[in-house]
Amino acid sequence: SDAVLYIGAQFAGSAVAVEAIRALAPLDLHGAIGPPPPAEGSYSSAILHEALFAGANCLLALNSSALGTGTPLKVATIVILLIRIGGACMDPSAAFAGALFAGRYTDLVEVYCVGAALGAIAAGTL
Repeated sequence: SDAVLYIGAQFAGSAVAVEAIRALAPLDLHGAIGPPPPAEGSYSSAILHEALFAGANCLLALNSSALGTGTPLKVATIVILLIRIGGACMDPSAAFAGALFAGRYTDLVEVYCVGAALGAIAAGTL
């Protein structure tokens, strides 16, 4: 289906971008690039945190026309605030990119893939 192709393209694009960054970034910056740390607390709280923020992001996308003029800027501002306030990634392919670059895959599937999927499914059912 189109969804599987879209997801594959997202992860493939992340891998290509990571390799370009690895080749172009100075070596002293390589240690600063990695997967996002999960929210503080237990795995269940980290998954819930990721699900809530990914769900909010999906709701914004699904209802962006309600924001009126300047929608892209408004959505981007809200997403940046969600990331800065809560630290959630909201995008499994972005978490994969950081994990791939650093070679650290801890929490990738449990928190970022499952949590984001749960949030997206919940937003889609509302």
